[in-house]
Amino acid sequence: MTDSTDGIGSTGGGADPHPVSQPLPPEVPAPRTEPPPPGPAGLDGPDPAVDTDPEPWWRAPATDVPEWAAAADEPAPDEAPGVPGQVPWPGSDADPAGMEGIVAAHEIGAQIGEAISAHLPGPQVPSKKLDLRWLRLKYNIPGLALAVLVTWSGRSGMDRMTAVVAEDGIFAPLGALLLVVLVGLAVMVLPVGSWLGAALGHLVSAVTVGLVRLVRRAWTTPYVGYVLRVVVAVVVWSFVLAVGRVVWRSAVHFLTGA
Repeated sequence: MTDSTDGIGSTGGGADPHPVSQPLPPEVPAPRTEPPPPGPAGLDGPDPAVDTDPEPWWRAPATDVPEWAAAADEPAPDEAPGVPGQVPWPGSDADPAGMEGIVAAHEIGAQIGEAISAHLPGPQVPSKKLDLRWLRLKYNIPGLALAVLVTWSGRSGMDRMTAVVAEDGIFAPLGALLLVVLVGLAVMVLPVGSWLGAALGHLVSAVTVGLVRLVRRAWTTPYVGYVLRVVVAVVVWSFVLAVGRVVWRSAVHFLTGA
């Protein structure tokens, strides 16, 4: 009879003369506590060819940044921080000394703007191109109309002035006015020997001074002054038109002989 197998390597109740050996599990190296050897080309970090750590070295958190990596992250001296290739603007954080130049430029610009605005006309001042006040139209237009259109005894002011200029010359009206002024000055200034002459001189002087003051006061009065200015404009336009007419007649007579 045969005995039943009781276990591995044993039959019956006796000992197995040939025991069976089992393979052992692989040995796991213990983690190293000393720092890893330097990497190639003089760079810090472990050598990838040497596997001394169960965790790969590129997955480990970086604690010390190499100098060559830190130098690569810093911006160049001619570049603005955070913007590669851009030169820092004067007055920014990269150039604190430029703030003085910016402030000076703002002050100069403000002064130039104030000077220009001071010479510009305001909204209530009319433009110089449209300012025709120098023509004195409110005096010259009525004076011109009165000198040409208004007549008495069949002749206007221009006709009467033309006759005077044609007979006595162009400077005849000016001579009459100048004669009156010179006579008045002679009576006022020249000494008179008799008491009658002295009294007459004082009288003429008082009348002349009174008339000058009266004309000045009337000239500044709104309505009376306007009438006086129109009268002066009539006389001036009459004289100018009379001189033009006489010169034109003389030119035609010289050219045609008629």
